[in-house]
Amino acid sequence: MQIASSGNIFNYTHWCNNEVTVTNSLAEQIKTLRKTRGWTQLLLAQKLGVEQSTVSRWESGESRPVGVYLMFVERLLAGKRVRK
Repeated sequence: MQIASSGNIFNYTHWCNNEVTVTNSLAEQIKTLRKTRGWTQLLLAQKLGVEQSTVSRWESGESRPVGVYLMFVERLLAGKRVRK
């Protein structure tokens, strides 16, 4: 089994027999890390410059952060500063 790694805090994809599967869903990890930091969805949303409903959709798995927002989420939840 190979774990996909780009040096980020999320570990949500691995390859097994050439198939991509989700191990710990990105949604679960965002929610867990946000709660670990003691943040509400609204606070995370404000830090990212998105609506609270967007964070809610990310955590429910309805959608997921992409591009720069994925990077921002990773950095914030890892305790790093975000420059927009």
